[in-house]
Amino acid sequence: MMNLQYIVDNQGVKKGVFIPMQDWEAIKEKINGLEAVEKELMTKNLSDHIPDEHKVIVSKRIEKYKNSPESYLSEEKLEAMIKFD
Repeated sequence: MMNLQYIVDNQGVKKGVFIPMQDWEAIKEKINGLEAVEKELMTKNLSDHIPDEHKVIVSKRIEKYKNSPESYLSEEKLEAMIKFD
């Protein structure tokens, strides 16, 4: 039996699924051609599919961070702020 983990939003609606690597490898063995599709996806240059306007936005955000990193939250601080104990 697979040990799937579901990714849910704040309302509990399933938005994705995490498949452990051992289970993923077993699925690939059973489904003919899936491994070829995976290899093709992994070798494509994914940045070719990102719209230019999004690249501009990200570049501006990176530059802003470089000029003022102290104005941004670290991952640790953000996690501490949103932890639900």
